[in-house]
Amino acid sequence: MGAPRLFLSHAGIDTEAARALLARIEASPTAREAGLSVWFDKRDLVPGSGWQAQIEQALSKDATAFAVYVGSKGVVNWVESEVRLALSRTTADASFPFIPILAKESVGSSALPPFARQYHAARDPLNDPDEFEKFLRAILGYGAGAPVVTTNTPFVGLRPMDEDWADRFFGRDEAIKELADKLKAHRLVAIVADSGAGKSSLAQAGFIPAFRGGALAETSGREPDDRIWHVVVMRPGSDPLQGLKNGVNDAAERLGFGGDVRASLRKRVDPTDVEETAFALRCDLPRAKTETLLIIDQFEELLTQTPPDKRHGFVDLVMELVDGSFGFRCLLTIRADHYNLCSPFEKLFGRLQRDNQAALLRLKRISNAGLAAAVGRPLRMAGHTDEAEAQALIGAVEKDMSDRAGDLALVQMALRSVWDRRSDHGGDLLEAYTTVNGIAGALACEAEAVRKKLAPEDQERLLPIFVRLVRLGETGGATRRIARRDEFDEAMQKLVTFLSGEGGRRLLVTSDDTIEIAHEALITQWPWLQDELQAAAPDMRILDRLMEKAARWTAAETDRQDKHLAVGAEREEFAELAIKRKTWLSFLECAFIESSSVAYQAELDRQRAEQERKDRDAHRLKSLVNALSIVVILLFTALGIAGWYYFHASKKTLEAQGNLQQARRNLSSALTALSVVESQTRPVEGIKFALAAWPRDASDDLPMRGATIDAISAAMVRLHEQKRLNGHKSLVVFAAFSPDGARVVTASWDKSARIWDAKTGAVLKELRGHGDTVNSAAFSPDGTRVVTASTDETARIWDAQTGAFLKELKGHGAAVLSAAFSLDGARVVTASSDRTARIWSANTGATLKELKGHDGIVYSAAFSPDGARVVTASSDRTARIWDAQTGAFLKELKGHDGTVHAAAFSPDGARVVTASSDRTARIWDLSTLPAGNVFEVGCARLPDTSLEGLGKEYGLKIDQPICEPGKHAPSPEFPMRE
Repeated sequence: MGAPRLFLSHAGIDTEAARALLARIEASPTAREAGLSVWFDKRDLVPGSGWQAQIEQALSKDATAFAVYVGSKGVVNWVESEVRLALSRTTADASFPFIPILAKESVGSSALPPFARQYHAARDPLNDPDEFEKFLRAILGYGAGAPVVTTNTPFVGLRPMDEDWADRFFGRDEAIKELADKLKAHRLVAIVADSGAGKSSLAQAGFIPAFRGGALAETSGREPDDRIWHVVVMRPGSDPLQGLKNGVNDAAERLGFGGDVRASLRKRVDPTDVEETAFALRCDLPRAKTETLLIIDQFEELLTQTPPDKRHGFVDLVMELVDGSFGFRCLLTIRADHYNLCSPFEKLFGRLQRDNQAALLRLKRISNAGLAAAVGRPLRMAGHTDEAEAQALIGAVEKDMSDRAGDLALVQMALRSVWDRRSDHGGDLLEAYTTVNGIAGALACEAEAVRKKLAPEDQERLLPIFVRLVRLGETGGATRRIARRDEFDEAMQKLVTFLSGEGGRRLLVTSDDTIEIAHEALITQWPWLQDELQAAAPDMRILDRLMEKAARWTAAETDRQDKHLAVGAEREEFAELAIKRKTWLSFLECAFIESSSVAYQAELDRQRAEQERKDRDAHRLKSLVNALSIVVILLFTALGIAGWYYFHASKKTLEAQGNLQQARRNLSSALTALSVVESQTRPVEGIKFALAAWPRDASDDLPMRGATIDAISAAMVRLHEQKRLNGHKSLVVFAAFSPDGARVVTASWDKSARIWDAKTGAVLKELRGHGDTVNSAAFSPDGTRVVTASTDETARIWDAQTGAFLKELKGHGAAVLSAAFSLDGARVVTASSDRTARIWSANTGATLKELKGHDGIVYSAAFSPDGARVVTASSDRTARIWDAQTGAFLKELKGHDGTVHAAAFSPDGARVVTASSDRTARIWDLSTLPAGNVFEVGCARLPDTSLEGLGKEYGLKIDQPICEPGKHAPSPEFPMRE
């Protein structure tokens, strides 16, 4: 005999219920073990062939059992023909089972043809597990006592139950009935309860089947209520309109609609056209016969994730759907600690508050009887027949459960752990329950067990994943955040897939496009995650703002995107986060930060160019005034001389004409020099012309000196810039000369470094290979190599002559911010945002020493001239001195009030200079620490004699005064500096 095959007959109006029953049958372990298959017309009819012939073949030849789903309309259309054909076969062959399936809303066996009423029916198997077991036995021909297993996963664990889990949802019968009564009386109802109390499970696994089964049907009429009970489920997330479209897509898919139809329905969801939106949500089912239930799950996301400008419009749309003539009801699930935050939505909140909150269902702790059903009945469905053991487990759970409604999620997690570990204890459920530490410890036990089994690199990826899945609220603690898959890189997505599967204990829930934490209880019950989130809280709040800003920037029209870029202190804050927490950021956020920085640099360039233009205009005006003054003076002088000679000494006419001619020559020379300087193209020639106009001796007292000096000064400005090194595609964040001064190396956010000819400005070599931004670059002391530091967590050594890649220095756990050679070129020291510095062999690339001890990002590290020590600078407001041979910590330079961004030794190694965001630099005498001499450079004024010495000895550019008393100097703009 071949494998059993069931022919499942149904009317079109009952397709959705029949499809749900089909899924239930095929998911049953007993059915799979028996090899049972189901013939279902919506799935198995082959296009291009006559459908009647196919049905006859399947029913007369292929099927070993027949079942007909009988809904509110009874047996109609061609279904009656299928029933008669099946009756004919079962009459001829008594071994061929004929099984009526009476839905809850059907009128019973009277809906069947007379000859079919003699066969025993399965009543509401979708909602009654006992009836489903009987139905399965009848299909397979098993006796009444034969064991039937309808599920291998009786307990859901952390995840809320959805409609697919309806067969294993027990213990909330009274709440389901109360919900039905409230939705009959009110078109807007809310379930309000603590996190973990089972709000989502009640709405979806509990109430949806009851709604589809006619819980709101009219029973007083003479005819059965044949309305279609349609459900759309959504979550607001960061974009409630998109959430609504996703809900429509899922509802249409459940109805069996194809991709093109679903896409069309999604496009028609439009908040400006409520009527069209209503049709789309209804999936174009007939208005007169369709009742639509819109479930907005996790409504608090509208308050915690949705941008404020998208909230009220969405709520207004929902209220129009509920209040209009569209046949809509709405069921919300809301966390109790967020309910009062809904008050700004006056119409919605007022409706829920009306008549002493009659439209609210405040979900309490599950009753003991309900708890017994929630534990015992799924166990029986999974084939567990030891009632005494089941009762012992129920008693232990009841004893451990507190009065908090939110404990229900922990119960499910504990039960899931018990079921999965039962084989480790010889099938003893109670022993397994003790091992997982009961309700209080099961979640933490499972999550921590998963974490410890991960490879070290995956353990490092856990926090960057979870910070994007948790939203820290201003009130009400932390909540879940739905993230998109494209927010994570390939390695993280692979880890997410694992964590959402059985091996990862389903700590995460995923869809094709989204990722979220399985339950908020994970946030509060997992000590490791609690500690990490608490430590990361300040940066997480910055990340929240960054994600929101980046999303708005992306969503804006191309010509308006610049208006959404980060500016000012916020831009600096985001850039700092990109360095400190690089692995937290998505590609989108990195692009947003880079675009903000590029725009800022462009604005600086524009302002600088504008200032230069203003300076040139002012200079031209000044020069013009001076020139006119000269002309006027010379003309008056010439006229005076000419007049005097004309009236008093005609005999000296020739001499006067000579003086006037000399004055005109001087004037012509000065104006020529001014014209050349103004061109700003030949500064050297401009200086020559200006000098040509300089007075020859003290007797040459024409007023030329001021104009000539101005002309020379303007030309000298152009002489300072020798070459402009153009070619990088993004910010250039670091530059340094080679030891002989013949070359320059630059580091850029375009993921490359470049070596340039310092004389000609030509690119000699491009060093490309890093996977992320390059933060610094430096030549070796002999100029033969270059070391680069990158956000891709590596440093690289290159041949400075050929540009060839030589060694990769790999080992840091976060961005490498700086790298430098020792004086002998044998070692490299790197600084990283993983809070460490490392000393490497420049020849082998091996780590020689790891310098651990800073409590913040290490921004820079440098060797002493003799190579015996290393100095590091950190965001923990200190610099530290280390033994370069042993890696031992030697001294702490503590005193700055802000991040220490850079530190360097003096040429004799006796002192260290540090630079900080507290607007000071400090010089430390290492021989007298910790009570040594400290000289501050900042708004305080140093003696004139100190400035020149500091500049020469330490390479510092110190302008005096650095700023006026009482005023702050502006912050440098390099993103790695504050």
